Amino acid sequence: AIYCGTKMTQNYFITATGTGQGKTLITAALLYQLRMKGKNVSASKPVISGLDLAHPELCDSGVLLRAMAKPANPENIAALSPWQFTAPL
Repeated sequence: AIYCGTKMTQNYFITATGTGQGKTLITAALLYQLRMKGKNVSASKPVISGLDLAHPELCDSGVLLRAMAKPANPENIAALSPWQFTAPL
């Protein structure tokens, strides 16, 4: 989900039928483009699986954080993705 703060709040929900469909890529691109237009944006990825905290910048949450110009550290990943699983589900 993307939250775009303007005078009138807009929310976008990105979904697809499975993994590898490009949800994270599309979401990151939208976040980046909206941010470049001066919008205050935020995202939520409530569940992440296959999380490797040794390389947090490579996970989906890390990609989204980078698009929002935030560091991919454990605190930011936990705020973005509160339900985390190391096993790929």
